Amino acid sequence: KANGVTVTACDGGAEAITAFEECHARGQCPDLVITDIRMPDRNGYEVFRGVRDLEPQLPVVLMTGFGYDPSHSILRATEEGMHAVLFKPIPVPRLVEVLKWMVFPRQHAGKDPLGSHNRPLVGR
Repeated sequence: KANGVTVTACDGGAEAITAFEECHARGQCPDLVITDIRMPDRNGYEVFRGVRDLEPQLPVVLMTGFGYDPSHSILRATEEGMHAVLFKPIPVPRLVEVLKWMVFPRQHAGKDPLGSHNRPLVGR
């Protein structure tokens, strides 16, 4: 918990999906979900789907340190309304800027850190 933000970290995709389902059942959904694309037990698309099945409007951000996406998480999630992909390494100020824009879009109108609503990919 820092800067008024509470973060729930999970050790993998299955744990993230379970944690989200539990938060949802308590009526305490997070404002945003960030997930890696490559994990040992699930991929980013599976986490994206798990979130979207319960909260279709919740912003979901995928991140990766790889250029190759064998599970096609980026393509599949983009087709279904994913908000952004962040490529590692992600400078902390850039990450904070993107996350604020996603959680508080009205307060950051005209300050699109993604460059365009039509370009969901975020470079370094």
